[in-house]
Amino acid sequence: MQVRILIFTLIAAFFVLGNGKTILAEDVIKGGAIPQSEGGGNIQWLWGDVMNVDTQNKALAVKYLDYETDQYKEISVSIDDGTTFENVLSLGDIKPGDVVSIDFLVDAIGKNVAKNISVEKPEAMLETQEPLAPAMEEEMPAMQE
Repeated sequence: MQVRILIFTLIAAFFVLGNGKTILAEDVIKGGAIPQSEGGGNIQWLWGDVMNVDTQNKALAVKYLDYETDQYKEISVSIDDGTTFENVLSLGDIKPGDVVSIDFLVDAIGKNVAKNISVEKPEAMLETQEPLAPAMEEEMPAMQE
């Protein structure tokens, strides 16, 4: 009976301690840099207004609402050859005042690198909204006195 308990305890310890990255904190900051996962890090997302477009340095400045602090912040996002665009062909087509949705990664030196930039088109947003007034008139018959 004691042998079974010992084997069970060893197996349980293996499963608990076997994942040393989380239990033993092997994945702690090494050399002052936050380690990235093998897949290139976690993709982050933001949605906001374009404040500045720097085509020379291939970067965007975007003003967005930080949901954790409820304050507006500005972030600079770099564009590289792997960046894809939606509703525009290139960085040159993006203008200050455009509303963008950006998927980005933070690289090893702390630079925000865009993976996908989607420009929200105002006419596309208007098409999805149905007018309320005409629909209400059809559904509600006129009141008679």
